[in-house]
Amino acid sequence: MVLTLYIDTIAIICCMSLIVLFFVSMFCNPFLRARRLKKWALQAAEKEVDTTDTAAAPVSIVIPILEDAPELAATVEMMLQQEYAAPFRVILVADKGNALVERLSAENKDNKHMYCTFVPNSSRYMSRKKLTLTLGIKAADTDWVVILEPTCTPLSTKWLAALAPSLATDNRLVVGYTALEEDTRTSWRYQQLRSSFYILTRTLRGKTYRHAGGFVAMRKTDFMKRDGFSGNLNLLHGEYDYLVNKFGDDMATTVALHPETHTLTKAPTKKEWINKQLYFWETRKYLQGGWFSRFLFNIDNIMLYLNYIVAILCLVYGVIEERWLIVSVASANILLTVLLRILFAHKAIKVFNVDLPAWRVIGFELMVPWRKIRSYFKYLKTDKYEFTSHKL
Repeated sequence: MVLTLYIDTIAIICCMSLIVLFFVSMFCNPFLRARRLKKWALQAAEKEVDTTDTAAAPVSIVIPILEDAPELAATVEMMLQQEYAAPFRVILVADKGNALVERLSAENKDNKHMYCTFVPNSSRYMSRKKLTLTLGIKAADTDWVVILEPTCTPLSTKWLAALAPSLATDNRLVVGYTALEEDTRTSWRYQQLRSSFYILTRTLRGKTYRHAGGFVAMRKTDFMKRDGFSGNLNLLHGEYDYLVNKFGDDMATTVALHPETHTLTKAPTKKEWINKQLYFWETRKYLQGGWFSRFLFNIDNIMLYLNYIVAILCLVYGVIEERWLIVSVASANILLTVLLRILFAHKAIKVFNVDLPAWRVIGFELMVPWRKIRSYFKYLKTDKYEFTSHKL
C-alpha cells in the first residue's frame, strides 16, 4: 500500500511538473509575448500610404560611407525616387576620393534631393564612423534626420511617405525593422528576426535599449544639444545602439511598423557576422537599462531547455517503469511544445513577411544560447584594442 502511494505521488509530481513547465515555457517566448507588436503591425499594414501629404515633416537622409559599398548606387537610386510630397534630401558622407560617391555627386549635381560632403583625412580620438555620422547630421537642414546604412535598402518608393506618420510632433526618435537578404544563412536570418522581436517589443513598451537594425530617425536638435556621441567616442562600433540608447526617450520613441517602412540589408560574410556579435559585447558596457532585456533572454532559454529536459527524463522514466500516465503526459508536453512554438514562429514570420520555414525554429532556438556563449568566450580572447580608437 505504501509502495503504491509512493508511486502515485511520483506520478502526480511528474505530471504536475510537466504541465507547469509547459505553460511557463510557452510564455517564455518572445514571439508569444509580442502581442502588441503583432497587433500594431497588422493595423499599420491596413493603412494606405499617403504620398501627397505636403504637411509631412521635411527629412534629411544621411548615408555614411566608409568603404566600397556596391549596394550604394541602388540605395541612392531608390531614395531619389521616393514619392514624398514634403522636402527631403539625401546626404552622402564619405572620405575624399571615394570614386563611387564622387561619380554619384557629379551625376546628380543638379538634383535638389542630393548632397555630398566629405570627411577630413584624420580623426585620431574619434571613430571614423561616428565622425562621418556627425558631419552628416550637421549638414542636415531639417530637424528630422534619418540615418541609413549604404548596404540597407528601402523596398519601396513609398518608404519615406510610410515613415512620415511616425515623424510626429511628439516623437523624438523612430526605429524600424530590417531583414537580411534571402541568400543569408537561414539561422542568421532567424536570429535577426528573434532579436528584433525582443528589441522592438521592449521599445513599444517604452523601454528603449538598443538598435534592432535598419534605420534610425532622430531630431538634429536633440543630437546637437546633447553632444552627439559624447560618452562613446572611443568605440569603433556600436553607433546605432548608442544613439537609440542615449536619445530614445521612453515616452517619445516609436517603431515604424508599416510594411513599406521595412528595409533589406545585404547578406553579411561570416567574418562580418561574427564581428557584429563580438562588437556588441563591448558596446553593451556603455548602454543603460539592459538588465531586464538580458533577464528575459536568459529566462526564456532556461525555461525552454528545462521543459525539454524534464519532459525527456519523465518520458524515459515512464517507459522504463511502465508508467504510461507519465509517458502520455511527457509525450503530450513535447508534442504540444514543438507544435505551438512552430505556430508562434509562423505568426511572427508573417508579421514582417520574412521567407523563413517556421518548422526549423525548433533547432534554431535551441542553438541561440550556445552561439551566444561561444561568441562571449571569443570576445574574452579578443584584444580589447580592437574595439577602440584610443590605441595609446
